[in-house]
Amino acid sequence: MRDNAATSGNHAESAGTPGKYLAELLPALGAGVEACREGRDVLVTGLACRPHEVRPGDLFVLIDEYLEYNLWRRGRDLVEAARERRPAALVTDEPVPDWNIPQLVVPDPRQALGRAARAYFDAPDETLTVVGITGTNGKTTTTRLLAHVLRATIGPCASMGTLGMELGGEVLDPGEYTTPLAPVNYSRLARLRDLGAVAAVMEVSSHGLALDRVAGLRFAGAVLTNFSRDHLDFHGSLDAYAAAKESLFAGLEPEAFAVLNRDSDRYASFAEVTGARRITFGREGDSTWRVRDLSCGPHGTCFQALWKDRAFPVGTRLVGRFQ
Repeated sequence: MRDNAATSGNHAESAGTPGKYLAELLPALGAGVEACREGRDVLVTGLACRPHEVRPGDLFVLIDEYLEYNLWRRGRDLVEAARERRPAALVTDEPVPDWNIPQLVVPDPRQALGRAARAYFDAPDETLTVVGITGTNGKTTTTRLLAHVLRATIGPCASMGTLGMELGGEVLDPGEYTTPLAPVNYSRLARLRDLGAVAAVMEVSSHGLALDRVAGLRFAGAVLTNFSRDHLDFHGSLDAYAAAKESLFAGLEPEAFAVLNRDSDRYASFAEVTGARRITFGREGDSTWRVRDLSCGPHGTCFQALWKDRAFPVGTRLVGRFQ
């Protein structure tokens, strides 16, 4: 899994509109922007957080992130490189001296980047049904399977993740990392909206959650495939790793759904943090959906899926009990 860096194409610009005036983005940026009196009529024509991708007219956001492959960069160290490329305005947690452009001071630039990207691209998550898939293993498989089911039931549905962004059998963007930075996420969703998609299923990694790459994104639902030990080099502890994934479910609205693996040792903590409608699955216990009569062979897997008092026979070419 390649979660420790951002995608190579993190500059985001609006293809369908000339951009937005800075004043239109101020409400999304939150606390700290009230002091910005000058430059409210500046036209913002793109978003960037990596200095080499800044273009004149961009809103540049200073963030600490994996802005190069496997290399953590401090936003404050990138000021001079970005200054040379003449962005239209700056989002920062501390004012940058001797830079005569509008500077929006916010407490958390990464969170602000997500909110600004959502506003800039006209909240594509309000038009699209967006489902997030997280878990230690199985995110890519589950994302592609669910996208296939939704295409067959509600209409054009895209998948987004390690394998790129795919819609209708066409790869629209190549995959590099599981969850890219916020401007890429929102620009992709906006593109899907404009192409007529009705839903998108996306992989949401623990890195993406901890680093606010889906900040502000409204999920119609989320799925926990499983949970086991991983990525402790980044998170530092198993509890911190779990907390990152739990934040996806904690952010769900009451009308959303949370699909949880009942067999997971961490099930209770995930169930506790969410106020969404819970749907569970597992091999035993009181799961909403339960597996019975599991039979695995070299050519596929068969089982009974139980829901209430009904049993549905399922056959798949996926091999192995873990599937």
